[in-house]
Amino acid sequence: MKKDIIVTLLGAVIVLTFLYTASDKLIKFNDYTEIMGRQPLPAWSKPILIWGIPSSEFIVSMLLFIPKTRRLGFVGATILMILFTGYIGLALIHAFKYVPCICGGIFRNMSWENHFLINVALLAIAASGWFFNNRSTEIAKTRRNHRQV
Repeated sequence: MKKDIIVTLLGAVIVLTFLYTASDKLIKFNDYTEIMGRQPLPAWSKPILIWGIPSSEFIVSMLLFIPKTRRLGFVGATILMILFTGYIGLALIHAFKYVPCICGGIFRNMSWENHFLINVALLAIAASGWFFNNRSTEIAKTRRNHRQV
């Protein structure tokens, strides 16, 4: 029961963050598209990413919201946070000449260092949610098996 509450809270943090950033990207779509156009990425990837990033944030949020798909949601959130954090890490070590932040909302105005730390925290939250969700699922299966015996 306690693990279920923890999983729900961890999921809620990710859902709120992803819904906030994805919504901001779509609300300020012209700015977002312009900034994406200046990314140091192959030209063919930019249209895919313009729609793929906010879409993946919305999809992961929906998966986290539904208890039966929560595990997949935490897997998706962990993967996204690894990618986002890795990209910011590359910006921090100056792997690119110029990197405008394509993030949504308040994240757009943060320093790369602060953004990296917040992303590491969100990555830890997503990975912890994945871990605790798996533990809750295992405990529930064990209880069902004991009742059947």
